[in-house]
Amino acid sequence: MIIDKKQFKTSSNYWGFVNKKDFVNKSFFNFINRILLFFLKIKIIRKPSNLRPEQESYLSKNLIKLRNKELAIYLLNFFKSANFKTNQSQILKHIKEFEKTFKIQPISNLNKGMGYNNSLITFIIIKLISPKNIIESGVLRGYSTYLIEKSINKKAKIYAYDINFSLREYKSKKAIYFESDVTHDERINNRNFDLAIFDDHVSHLDRILFSKENNIKYIILDDDVSVFTLHSDGWPPIPTANMIYNYGKIPKIFDWTYKNNLAKARIKNINKINLRKEYRYLQYPNLFNYTGYKNTSETSILIKL
Repeated sequence: MIIDKKQFKTSSNYWGFVNKKDFVNKSFFNFINRILLFFLKIKIIRKPSNLRPEQESYLSKNLIKLRNKELAIYLLNFFKSANFKTNQSQILKHIKEFEKTFKIQPISNLNKGMGYNNSLITFIIIKLISPKNIIESGVLRGYSTYLIEKSINKKAKIYAYDINFSLREYKSKKAIYFESDVTHDERINNRNFDLAIFDDHVSHLDRILFSKENNIKYIILDDDVSVFTLHSDGWPPIPTANMIYNYGKIPKIFDWTYKNNLAKARIKNINKINLRKEYRYLQYPNLFNYTGYKNTSETSILIKL
């Protein structure tokens, strides 16, 4: 056992890091810093990575193989509960496809966007339902557009909406872009949509009613926070699907604090349409025990009955 007080680490004989390239880089960096400190009394500080763990840490192939097998069994139960027609081998195939897609995704970082776990489930859902026309509301850097593009068939079209495309890094050839809110597109009634993905921090109630009006069968809602987790989101889409489907169990007036800002919500007078008769509501399962990656947000799917 080796104790390193400076690094707050106690090493064992069971494992250790081996990275010669990183060792050389660190040694050179430390050498330059010693020179700068001696002559100029300055020091270079390394900027910490803004990448999420799933963008820079992976399991070995043998562990991935075992993990994917267990993950396929776990996800099969979820998809069966949603009445998707599938089997373990099909899900395993889609997991492998997603792995390849995710590793070459072109976005600089996935912060504030859909993370690994929810991306995987969304990817498989799109593969299973094979939609022809998809609404994507909330583009940001373009990762979700990329994810949709890689999971749809050749003839499918993506209609991507956002009120501001200034942060977009990826532009899909399969997408038609609209710099406006989806509800402001008067031509939308002339299209038949199978799926809508909302990651735009707009009221889920409004988005569900919009989907109902346009006869959209599948709705995926990101940032589906509950009254207990809404303080984790800077701009929660209240009332969320979670709040709507648990309406009888939660207060109708509540407040919370986010980064020293006091927020208040009143959902007392929301439209009392019985959505349970319109859509079935399912929350995505948490895959942390299988992937090792934490969920970036809560995501749910609504399926038209």
